[in-house]
Amino acid sequence: MDALAAVPLHRIRRRAASAAALTVVATCAGAALAVVFALSLGPAFDLRMAAFDAGALAGLESLGLSPQSYVFTGLALQTLLAASYFAVAAILLVLAHGNRFAVLSALVLMGVGAVAMQTISALPAVDAAWEWPVRIAEALSFAVFLVWLLAFPSGRIRQPGGRFLAVAAGMLALLQILNFAGVAPFIVLAWGIVAVFVAAVLLVRHRRQAGRAPSGFPSTGTRGLRAVLLAFLAAVAALVAAAVGQWALGWGPGTVGDLVLQLVLVAAFFGIPAAVASAVLRQGLWDVKGALARTISASLATVLAVGAYLLLGVTGHLLGADKTVASVIAVMVVLLGVHPLHLIAGRRVERALYGERGTSGAVLAQLNRQLAAAGDIAGLLDGAAGGARLLLNIPFVRLVVDRDFADPEVRESGDPIPDWPVATLDLNHQGIHIGTLELALRDADQRPENAFTAADLAAVRPLADQLAGLLHAVELEAALRTAHQDLVAVREEERQRLRDNLHDGLGPVLGAVLMNLAAAGNELAQDNTARAQALVAESRAAVKGSVAQIRSLVNELRPPGIDDRGLVAAVRSAVAPLQGGSLAITVEGGVPHVGAAVESAAYRIAVEAAHNAVRHSGARQCTLSFGMRGTSLRLDITDDGAGLPVPVRRGVGLESMARQAEEAAGSLLLSVPPGGGTRVTAVFPRATASNVSGKTSGGGGDDCD
Repeated sequence: MDALAAVPLHRIRRRAASAAALTVVATCAGAALAVVFALSLGPAFDLRMAAFDAGALAGLESLGLSPQSYVFTGLALQTLLAASYFAVAAILLVLAHGNRFAVLSALVLMGVGAVAMQTISALPAVDAAWEWPVRIAEALSFAVFLVWLLAFPSGRIRQPGGRFLAVAAGMLALLQILNFAGVAPFIVLAWGIVAVFVAAVLLVRHRRQAGRAPSGFPSTGTRGLRAVLLAFLAAVAALVAAAVGQWALGWGPGTVGDLVLQLVLVAAFFGIPAAVASAVLRQGLWDVKGALARTISASLATVLAVGAYLLLGVTGHLLGADKTVASVIAVMVVLLGVHPLHLIAGRRVERALYGERGTSGAVLAQLNRQLAAAGDIAGLLDGAAGGARLLLNIPFVRLVVDRDFADPEVRESGDPIPDWPVATLDLNHQGIHIGTLELALRDADQRPENAFTAADLAAVRPLADQLAGLLHAVELEAALRTAHQDLVAVREEERQRLRDNLHDGLGPVLGAVLMNLAAAGNELAQDNTARAQALVAESRAAVKGSVAQIRSLVNELRPPGIDDRGLVAAVRSAVAPLQGGSLAITVEGGVPHVGAAVESAAYRIAVEAAHNAVRHSGARQCTLSFGMRGTSLRLDITDDGAGLPVPVRRGVGLESMARQAEEAAGSLLLSVPPGGGTRVTAVFPRATASNVSGKTSGGGGDDCD
């Protein structure tokens, strides 16, 4: 299956458009969440200040802290933590906006950053209208976060256990929303159990993926999953520690333990956005290389432009030049050089990330030179596979060329990795399937239909089309070489047959004639005339038989009379002896000389069809019609006999006629005319008249009487 060809460019563009629309929605939703979070900080500060009792105030006083500083510090830490979630979400929206699951991940991170800090729970105290939105947001945020973890990083939940946990999280969120008396302890316990099972599913999936990955080639998805899994386990452990400290050890506000728990929770939950950012920026998750390349190239160009401006300014100052003149010169130099610098930096960065796809024309020109220098098919295939790998900067390329009645020929470039996913690109030329180009994905967690962008396809498609044409030409050349070898072999076999016939047949006869003539001479010398005449008569008979044998050999090589009288006249002479009784045979039409092979095939088909009409059809009239249809020779043999049996059984005669037509690049068709009987039609489309304006081969519509 052609996985790349199966995804046309319009689908790629439509997918990109939907991802862009989702990015806009996520950006608006993130802005709304940020506003809600900012609005909740004031009520959260007031609510937490009002929650201090006398014991908590005494504990804070013993630590040398005021209630205001304690609450402010906690809210500041939570604000920084929420800002980290929003920052990583912004990175995803900027760099990975072409991936829909990356955009959804950004939306999930912003929701967790705004809701998990537990500041928005203070909003209903200000306005009761916030009660239901806050309750729904708090319940859904954790459920959506768990489902996101189960689908990370591919966007699909593959394990049945993972799907069950996703349903369970949705049910718990619904129960939490409908619990008007607050969050019951059993729901909190249920969330904890679901979170533990989610961690277990992620751990099993990570171990399986790591076990399947080749040594030294873990995919970016596997590495990203490992980082996010470790961060999630740390967050779960921090929540468990907080629950134990608050409920079992009594670490409430105003205690050192509470301060430590707040720091541990902030540090643990900070690991989740940090793990996602690391997977995206360091490991290339969700294929952010394109946006990253643009960012890096723009940054490099900016740094170089600023550096050049400062360098020119300092140089002018040291040389004592006028400041205004030096500044104008520096600005002009920077303006003239910033665009070329940006282009150069962009090409270098894209070449490092994506290979030579941006300069595919140069790569194809280089490949043409390599292919022209290739002395055999192996060199041709090696050069093509290497060119594809250079274009896309991928681990390896495998080229599979189909062979008729033989195993496919396989050539590889790079270091093939067992079980590494590939995208297949069919090589077709003029509707003929030539082979398959297998392109290794840049990431083992990608799907083939999403692995390569429109730019990748635009770069590799000309190579595939050119390669298909070259391979087709190579196959045609090989077929021509094989046909030439077969022709030489048949020629030599025919020469061997003629040599054997002449040696075994004509040679002994002529030797016997020579001996008889010598004996006849001896008899004449002895005046034995009767014996001499007998020997001469015996020699005459032997020579007559030899002449007949030579004529038969000549007729086998070329039907008699075609070269002297033309095709139609030769056929008319050949079928004349078949006349007799109630059967009348008519040969009509006229054709120019159309080549020896076509004329021989048409002659033998016509004579064999006439013999079949005599032997099998019981016909009274048989017509052999010759004519030209453009550059094609057409022969129609019709009779009014019994027709074809049902089903049609091809005997020796019909098989011989079909073979004769095929060998001359023609075709043979059997049909039943409207009036009954049988029609045999032979068409030779490659017949070319060598003397169209000259005398035609035969003519008229004379009966063979």
